[in-house]
Amino acid sequence: MNWQQLPKPRAGAAPAFADAAAAQGWLASIAALPPADAIAALGAQVDAVDGAGWSGANAVQALNVLRAAAVPLHALAEGDYARKALPLDEGAERVFATAERFWRHLAIAYLRAAPQCTPANRCLPLQRAAHALRLAQYAAFVAGRTVHAGLDPLFAIVLGLAEANGVLERPLADADFPNEGKGTISGQISWALTLRVLDPYHLTLIELPFANRLLRRWRELTSLQSSPGTVRRAHLIDIGQLLGQPLPAEASRYLNLRSISHKLAGRIQALEAGETPETLNLGRALSAPAALRLLNDFERHLKRRAHPGGAPAGEFELVFGAEGAYAVFKNRLLNAAGRDNASHDTDVYRRPMLPSVAQAQRTSATPLKVAGETWRFTEDGRAIRAAGSSGGRHASPCLVSAMIRNRPRLGILGSLCGADDGSLSGEINWLEDEIEAGCLRQLLPRGDKQLRIPAFVLRAGEALSLILPPDAGARLGVRQDLAGMPLPDATPVEVVVRGSDFVLFACTR
Repeated sequence: MNWQQLPKPRAGAAPAFADAAAAQGWLASIAALPPADAIAALGAQVDAVDGAGWSGANAVQALNVLRAAAVPLHALAEGDYARKALPLDEGAERVFATAERFWRHLAIAYLRAAPQCTPANRCLPLQRAAHALRLAQYAAFVAGRTVHAGLDPLFAIVLGLAEANGVLERPLADADFPNEGKGTISGQISWALTLRVLDPYHLTLIELPFANRLLRRWRELTSLQSSPGTVRRAHLIDIGQLLGQPLPAEASRYLNLRSISHKLAGRIQALEAGETPETLNLGRALSAPAALRLLNDFERHLKRRAHPGGAPAGEFELVFGAEGAYAVFKNRLLNAAGRDNASHDTDVYRRPMLPSVAQAQRTSATPLKVAGETWRFTEDGRAIRAAGSSGGRHASPCLVSAMIRNRPRLGILGSLCGADDGSLSGEINWLEDEIEAGCLRQLLPRGDKQLRIPAFVLRAGEALSLILPPDAGARLGVRQDLAGMPLPDATPVEVVVRGSDFVLFACTR
């Protein structure tokens, strides 16, 4: 596998400039364009330079100019597709595809130019190719989209070329990304691959940048090696298996995560001892309990511990949202004006307490038809909505429910990922706690109506949790009066999970 196996250059128009100096002047012509349109124009010039047949040095200089111009534009465009509901709408899809394509094609252009450079000058284009591949991959993670099929072979190529040229560990500074400091090709590849191991799709819009910044700082702690050696299997990642690609003979085959695992353990221990995330250089985005949960989650993923599927394989009707879940559990609608099967759980003066879900989960012999979507559960615990299936757009994590083996189940759909064909896939964490469905006593004003607010109490031993919609108005330390369940009230003390359509609180009585 070598540079000759790269995708062929795109035939098209010649570059709009003759050299790197002229490229600086050409940038003025796209200065007024919106970010996505400007990135598209830069991408067209990347393709033109890639196919122009310039010398390696001239091509790299021109690509450097285009890359520097794209960096601030990409930061502006990212918000247009960052963790939007899936499948992405037409506008978000266009911006994402433009950004991802730019970095992927830029990597190809650098890789094609690198062998034409002198041996002493090959490190820079190879490192920038690795950097571009990482950014293309990260764009997919931010958008909740599958990684482009052409990306993994390119990772294998840059790894092989870097090792063959002896520049895998050569540090270089990057003026376009000064916050990264000096880094190596090995560090960029390790950064990209380690983020995959952490399952970036299950991270929220706050957690994903947290993980990315952490791995940016720790990227040079990992090592690439040709054999397992004496390293524990739990700390080794088979690169070829992770990429699903055969590696060049000269390429390292294993990613050693032992040092990162030790760093994580140290941070976890410090947080448990009372240190704050800020004093540990973890930033201010997460509270100490949230940071601790996330680092423990990272540790589990690095050790590749299997998560139980929790549901049999097959097709099931998934119901989305808290009100839908209430209907699945109670077999009646919570808010249905003029309907006989509407819930009266909030009529607490006449009916102060209803049986718990554990005692009477279904209130009618005739099952209520709740609108849902057909999803297929695989044996390895994945949930898949086929391309072309009817259904809404969803942002994970989101609340789902289903009747499985005649039992109502409540779960959190995370790791939601969209493919190019429009199919969706994710992982469902089915909640195994004792679950009671009811509602809040207070009503939610909406227009000229007063709506009931669904609520779910989760018990696991002495631990108590509460799931509410985000617009329920619940605040930490403020008691929530409950109806329709034995528990009369609960006081949220901590946000455990903040989903797109629910909030899971840890509570006290």
